Amino acid sequence: MQRGTTLQLVYRKSIRVFTLIFLAVVIAESSAKPPVSKSKNTRTAQTPQEVRVEGFVREKELYSDKDIHYVVRLRWKGEPGAIEIIRPHTPELDGLERIFTEQSNSVDPETKESMIDYLFVLHPLREGKVKIGKVGVKYIDKTQDKQYIAYVPAKELTILPPPEKAFPITKVIQGIFALIIIVLVGGFIWLLATGRLRIPVFQRRWFFSADEDDEPSPYERLTAEAATLKMHLLNGDEKKFYDKLYLLVRSLISQKTGRSLDNATDSEIINMVKEMKEDDYFSRKVREMLEQCEKVRFGGYEPSSQESELALKELKDLLSYEERRYRKQLRHRG
Repeated sequence: MQRGTTLQLVYRKSIRVFTLIFLAVVIAESSAKPPVSKSKNTRTAQTPQEVRVEGFVREKELYSDKDIHYVVRLRWKGEPGAIEIIRPHTPELDGLERIFTEQSNSVDPETKESMIDYLFVLHPLREGKVKIGKVGVKYIDKTQDKQYIAYVPAKELTILPPPEKAFPITKVIQGIFALIIIVLVGGFIWLLATGRLRIPVFQRRWFFSADEDDEPSPYERLTAEAATLKMHLLNGDEKKFYDKLYLLVRSLISQKTGRSLDNATDSEIINMVKEMKEDDYFSRKVREMLEQCEKVRFGGYEPSSQESELALKELKDLLSYEERRYRKQLRHRG
């Protein structure tokens, strides 16, 4: 009996020893494991940004002689850098032409929402109804590393005549006024032609001498040089075409401003052109051609033949426009 009691005690002590050893091993293994740390490349999951996309025109009234500022805006409640916009597709335009685009970032002071504005500066080609097509906007939600696309629906606009033409006189009065002008001008020309009205200055310049008008103007000489650009297009040499186009545009700006551009940088020329507020048409067209030349010459852009033909046509139209103004100034001077 005593022997059995001794065995039971030994058994119980053995169980206790094994239990303590087992617990010691478990505690040792758990304490030996290194603490889990976040990798630098591990990004804590965040809630996707709720992005709203809208398109609107800044101007309340649109006139045919004024530029239109059309804004595509993304806004979200989050950090300004959480969304990255990919350049929106240029919308299809009916009755409008694109001048330039620019992007800006800001925060709405009232709602505290982050915003990205993509501005399209457009110019009307006619009065009446015009249309801005649907704009697709791709953007990246950096909090999720995902790309999304949103669409701004097409927008129809009404272009008004310039303010001075907004309230024309009736067609009857216009017809009478035009008839009176025609009779007066016709009578004046008849009197000059028959010698019944003698104005020495007019007779000398208009009827007896045209030496000054026959002399080629600087713009006619540039037009003759522009005619040689066609050969580069026919030969398929786009680089020579845009190199020559760039030089002609610089010469045109130099002639227009009366300043030498031999040592001027491209950025200085652009700033000079932007300051020519008295002639918006010339300034806008020259900037477009310089930007196109820069994309092809240094940006690796490969224009289509239609784009090159259009660039040549716009240069010739601009030279013709300046030639008419130049002749008009000569007549006034005389």
